[in-house]
Amino acid sequence: IIDSDDSIKIIREIMKDKGYDQKEYNPKTIHSIISNIKNLEPFVTKNIALKSCVNTVMDEYNARLIKENLLDFDDLIAVTLDMLKEYPDLLEKYQNKFEYILIDEFQDTNIIQYKLIKILANKRKNIFIVGDQDQSIYSFRGAKVGNIDLFLRDFKDTVQILLEQNYRSTNPILRIANNVIANNQNRIKKNLFTNNDSKEMPTYYRTQSSYDEVM
Repeated sequence: IIDSDDSIKIIREIMKDKGYDQKEYNPKTIHSIISNIKNLEPFVTKNIALKSCVNTVMDEYNARLIKENLLDFDDLIAVTLDMLKEYPDLLEKYQNKFEYILIDEFQDTNIIQYKLIKILANKRKNIFIVGDQDQSIYSFRGAKVGNIDLFLRDFKDTVQILLEQNYRSTNPILRIANNVIANNQNRIKKNLFTNNDSKEMPTYYRTQSSYDEVM
């Protein structure tokens, strides 16, 4: 199993062999695009030259991994999912092995992770997820908050339990939070509350730098 640094090193070698200008096409950017594609994120660009570069490098990159018997981090899920789809006996083995499945921070899962979750849980339906659509902040890493909607669609007998009581914050803070998250679309509605009846009002402060934020 190779890490991201190893992947980028291989991509640099391929780009050098293929004559691509690494100042024009940053190997880290190419690696990020390939990673997104492996995680079933569509690669959309009007730059035909960039698209050609990505396709050429990706094909050679995957060929080298197979030749050297290597997997990158993205392959760990992608190849596993392919194997489970291709070999029914293997799928049944792991469906039986993982009789109960629990997933935390479900709002941070991406498309391919959801597909793996679904295929493993599809036999027994013993799956428990914990997630909050209003806490989804990793879309830049491919997280799909819509996976919660897919889950409710695919596992129709799901029982929803809303955890609305907050034990950390005060009522003034939660009033602000409720007003902010109420503007989010496609969400399971909830009303956060607390028994902490402190009247101290929060202070809004916009920092000017990361150093200022720490201080």
